[in-house]
Amino acid sequence: MKHLRLTLLLFITSCTYFSTPQQKAEQLAKAYLDTAVANFNTYRLVASMPIDTLREGPDSDPAYQLLTAKIDSTRHVADALSKAYIVTQNANDRAALEKRISRNSDVTNTLLQQSLQYMLNYHGKPNGWILEQTYRSTDSTLYIHIFKMDEKFNSVVAHQSLKKE
Repeated sequence: MKHLRLTLLLFITSCTYFSTPQQKAEQLAKAYLDTAVANFNTYRLVASMPIDTLREGPDSDPAYQLLTAKIDSTRHVADALSKAYIVTQNANDRAALEKRISRNSDVTNTLLQQSLQYMLNYHGKPNGWILEQTYRSTDSTLYIHIFKMDEKFNSVVAHQSLKKE
């Protein structure tokens, strides 16, 4: 009897340990709905979309912070130069300010291009998963459920249910 229990326990553990992220997400979503809905025989799964990875943004990356600080700095300089240009009457000073405004604009455009390139190439650390599933209730109403799960599939962090018209 002990061998049977041990074998069964090892089998169940290996099934859950070696399951794919998609399977883990679907199992967690089903368990979440079963606990959230009082009578879990009132719905059935119609469709399940592939899971999407949620990744952290670049805001915590020091290189991106430096780039955004430089962009903010050039914008402040541009504002100051524009104000100085408006109040300056001397033609030579205005010409010098026009050159500085043009150079500052070029620097800003270069920094914005670098920022765009950085964002296109950025792949943040995964910090969660999104799963979208469609369920049909016993009264034939379709509901779309969107689950946000933590990165290790331990819990559902957020859940949203939408009635499909």
